[in-house]
Amino acid sequence: MKQSGKKGKGMLAYYVELESALDLARYVSGYGPGAYVKAVKESSNYRLLAGGEKLGDLRIVYYSDVKSISNFLVYSPESDEGERFELTDAQGQPDLRSFRAPIIELLSDPYSKSKDMGKAEKVIKVEVRDPNALAKSIAGMGREDEQMPRLYAFRSKNDHIIGTFELFHESNAKVFTFAKVKEKGTFSALAYNYTTDAVEYVNGFSDRSVIYIKATNLKRPFPFF
Repeated sequence: MKQSGKKGKGMLAYYVELESALDLARYVSGYGPGAYVKAVKESSNYRLLAGGEKLGDLRIVYYSDVKSISNFLVYSPESDEGERFELTDAQGQPDLRSFRAPIIELLSDPYSKSKDMGKAEKVIKVEVRDPNALAKSIAGMGREDEQMPRLYAFRSKNDHIIGTFELFHESNAKVFTFAKVKEKGTFSALAYNYTTDAVEYVNGFSDRSVIYIKATNLKRPFPFF
């Protein structure tokens, strides 16, 4: 879509479209308190932006287009209707189960868009044989750190892929660790049960006995696939 505002002159960025605005809300909720959402006008829509990984001089920016915006994004993983989000002007605090972030409308795109990832440092791909082993490793990291590593899901050719950039921190290069899974459709999270050692692909967060790894579903695969 044609950019309606002034062209950005900031950090070089590669834009990655998410499967839905719910995926963006789920992604932003991983930032924790103090997070906000950037929005820019794109033709007849608004584009919600969330900064992602930095690959050398290039930043991955995740986005989703919506028809209109409000003052706040509210994400509720455990609402009475299940996982949901809304754009609202309502003041006040949501319930304790919800995440709330202000939306800042920008008159110009803060990033300079790159058509490819040629400016990025090389991404090393490491495949894991067992997707459950990958999920358990991420869950273990989440127990040690305050913030759970980010998990991405997308389709590449005939494969459904799950993966993360955060398994190998000791490398100077970006490493994307991934596994191929049987077709799952879009899902909200991986749920790992330490008691049964089971991993499930779920669309809700109501079970307090498991560890949830939130998933971000991409509309298309990363360009390095």
